[in-house]
Amino acid sequence: MVVWLLMCRSQEPHAYKKYCENTTVNAAIMHYVTMAERNDIKVTVSANIPYNTGADEMQLAIAISNLLENAIHACEKVQEAANR
Repeated sequence: MVVWLLMCRSQEPHAYKKYCENTTVNAAIMHYVTMAERNDIKVTVSANIPYNTGADEMQLAIAISNLLENAIHACEKVQEAANR
């Protein structure tokens, strides 16, 4: 997971978008938003996650990643692209 997050941070620096203050979680969100958009899935993000969460940020990033990945897989099953 750490390697993936570092890769995500180093990919396409011109495409960086700040969704939240926590850099680890932000990297995960950026990755999955990019994946969704490449699959013509509309995405709206509202993430109020501070720099210091008081929790294990890797575990939080993994949980959010799993949620976003599951949502993408569900949207990919929708035949009509306009309904994604």
